[in-house]
Amino acid sequence: MKSANQLTSDMIHVGQTLTVPGEGAENIPIPSPTPEPTEATSTYTVKSGDSLSKIAKDYGMSVQQLKDLNNLTSDNIYVGQTLKITGESKAPATTPKTYTV
Repeated sequence: MKSANQLTSDMIHVGQTLTVPGEGAENIPIPSPTPEPTEATSTYTVKSGDSLSKIAKDYGMSVQQLKDLNNLTSDNIYVGQTLKITGESKAPATTPKTYTV
């Protein structure tokens, strides 16, 4: 594998295309399954009355960023669910950044 790809070490990186030696092999890039967050990530525990849009607004994120960070395919969330968040809370200072119901 190393010689087929002119690699001098065992290190490879996300998005790198490698040649798999052998008959009928193809060069297929393997995408990263989850985007890596560029900011520090914290968590938030969903409480009654929360929605993705409310949480996203409180933390200065878009709903899509929140869904992507948590691998969500729908807008459904439930009380007690822990979500990854980025950024600082835009909610009033008395609201804790993380808490459990």
